[in-house]
Amino acid sequence: MKRTKSVKVSRKYQITIPKNIREIAGIDKMEGVHFESWTDTYAGISKGIFSHDFIKKERSHW
Repeated sequence: MKRTKSVKVSRKYQITIPKNIREIAGIDKMEGVHFESWTDTYAGISKGIFSHDFIKKERSHW
């Protein structure tokens, strides 16, 4: 079962959670849903793993 899908945000900043996602997550009517930013959760997780020289060399290939 596909676990990802894109949805549009309405003019009132509302979204409809697709049925397959609701079923996977076990979301029922009138329940609250918590949204957490992936970037907030994982920001800086790899800090210090790669040297400045390594990053500079990799970026030069872009």
